[in-house]
Amino acid sequence: GAILALVKDNADVRAVLTSKLNNLASVAIIASPLFVGIKFGHSETYKLLCIYALSSIVLSSYIGYKGVSAYLLANPVTRFLSRVSYATYVYHMALWWLVAEQWPALYKAGPMTFLVMSTITVIVATISWHLVEKHFDALKALFPVTQPVPLAAERA
Repeated sequence: GAILALVKDNADVRAVLTSKLNNLASVAIIASPLFVGIKFGHSETYKLLCIYALSSIVLSSYIGYKGVSAYLLANPVTRFLSRVSYATYVYHMALWWLVAEQWPALYKAGPMTFLVMSTITVIVATISWHLVEKHFDALKALFPVTQPVPLAAERA
């Protein structure tokens, strides 16, 4: 994120990182363990490539997607998952542990485990959103955002 903040205004870097070809490559990088092998998904190489891929996707989101990408990112399901994403992040490991304690068979890696645990986590995150988070989210109206003061280098 910090690096993106530094390069977002560089037209050449922005053009490369937000190109359609680069975004397709970024998605391919992220999905590569499905094609190359799950072990690749645990490698340092994969982790480093994901930093690049995710940075490109974040920068493209900041700039603004168009076409099919914009449709996919703006649809109600994606927007809902975005809304509960922080709670999903906060709760997922604790839920995994609690469920695995009760049903050890669910601790085995695989598609069924992923589906069950993802479903449980999204349900808990949704409940958290409605009971806790949306009330704090509503407080944003009390704290208006002002434009930041430009840096000295930007004023010159």
